[in-house]
Amino acid sequence: MKNLQLSAAVLLSVTGIVLFSVLRSPSATQADDQVRPIPTEETQDAEQSIRPYMHAKLVHSQGVLHGLVLEDFSRIALAADSLRVTSRLSPEFVSDDVLDDEVYKHFQLEFLRLSTRLGELARDENLEGAAFTYNSLTANCMACHQYLREKDAAETTDNQTADPQNSRR
Repeated sequence: MKNLQLSAAVLLSVTGIVLFSVLRSPSATQADDQVRPIPTEETQDAEQSIRPYMHAKLVHSQGVLHGLVLEDFSRIALAADSLRVTSRLSPEFVSDDVLDDEVYKHFQLEFLRLSTRLGELARDENLEGAAFTYNSLTANCMACHQYLREKDAAETTDNQTADPQNSRR
């Protein structure tokens, strides 16, 4: 029980430090520019509010990969737990379209399921299982971002067709 409390304290500390450093960072990194924030119906300010969380997920996923390469199961478990916590702390995706909300929630739940499973496999010291789950988690992220890019492109096209002077790009 004491180990669990210590692990939880370390996890929260690491997540807090990462989020703090990301929020304080005045310049965007190359990774920030490549990781697109989840688009919302709100202003650009709403899009910017998700950016630190997406960057933190990217950092934690790199921690998983680092742990996999080194067979460092505690690093994998910590990064997987940080992924799960960061995902749960992320602002909710809000859309006027119920189907969009359901599709996004599917990706979000799958992310939580896979990051939880990844942590379990790391604690069991199952390298092959953790590597397979990490691949599945990465595929889920890519599919979600592809869905959101396509949705954003369709909305941009619709907006330009409806009012060419009011395009977002």
